[in-house]
Amino acid sequence: MKSIYDLQYRAMVQKLVDRRKAAGLTQQRLGQLMGLDQSIISKIETNLRRLDVIKTIRLCEAIGCELGDVLP
Repeated sequence: MKSIYDLQYRAMVQKLVDRRKAAGLTQQRLGQLMGLDQSIISKIETNLRRLDVIKTIRLCEAIGCELGDVLP
């Protein structure tokens, strides 16, 4: 089974979405901060694109949280 279908992965992504919104960042702005297109952020948040560890760490840095904050 691909990790994007795993409940723990989905929970982590949802925490990232919640943290992004709490930080007042749009998908567009987060994409700019990470050097990514908004559509990639959207695909990550809707579980259409899988995050690797490095991108997850960079995403956490961009929204102002620690990796441990979003791990299930």
